[in-house]
Amino acid sequence: MILETTGNKMDSEKLIKRFRIVLLNTLANMSAPVANMVCSWLVIRWISPELWGSYTKIFLLLMLALQITGFGSKEFLLREFSKSPKDIFNHWFSSLRSRFLLVIGGIILFVFFPFENDLKITLICWLLVRFLYLSFDPILLFQKKSESRCCWKVWLWFSSDSCTGSDLKIQVYCG
Repeated sequence: MILETTGNKMDSEKLIKRFRIVLLNTLANMSAPVANMVCSWLVIRWISPELWGSYTKIFLLLMLALQITGFGSKEFLLREFSKSPKDIFNHWFSSLRSRFLLVIGGIILFVFFPFENDLKITLICWLLVRFLYLSFDPILLFQKKSESRCCWKVWLWFSSDSCTGSDLKIQVYCG
């Protein structure tokens, strides 16, 4: 009877631990989309839908560039981390270095876009911050650091948002 109670207690502790991991992972994955929706709503409600439309056009290009630089990277790195956990840093840095070459190519393309120089610099900073944001995700996910991952995502979202002009410099150039 005592063994049975202890077994149930251990099972419930495992279940709670697993549920916590799933919950924190869900929060980490949902934090950026929820923050984006709130930001969209605030800009549309308090400033203008036209500004948000201009903002969206620019950021669709940026998100496409980030999608290209990170395509399959997280899955590949998680697989490599599982195969050889002692080489996590080497795999991560090798991926970072090769993907950074693509980011440099994207930055060079941005130089030729028809935007003011201040906006170009702001967008390039945003691109670099988001690139770092996406680069650390596989490490945090593999190490099951859900709290860190959630905090990292929220912090980087806010820093990239402030980098893109919480003072709404973009309004001057787009609207």
